[in-house]
Amino acid sequence: MISTWPQAKARPQQAAKRTVFWGKLRIHIAADPTSIRVEDDAGETRQQLAVDTKAGNVSFALGNTPVFGLGEGGHQFDRRGVVE
Repeated sequence: MISTWPQAKARPQQAAKRTVFWGKLRIHIAADPTSIRVEDDAGETRQQLAVDTKAGNVSFALGNTPVFGLGEGGHQFDRRGVVE
């Protein structure tokens, strides 16, 4: 089932980039393109999420470990390659 979402009523304040410190991690947030990158204290990227705001797609590196699903239902654990 494909959902169609209405146009946004307002856009959040556009900041070019922002960095938030969380313990030993740095979280880099960018508005255009929309992305979130988590770095450790050595500056190595631990996770990166990218959002295609036109298509509504979220992408991230799969790596070699299981990708866990969100919520209950079928295929709760390794979601690699699953499209619903």
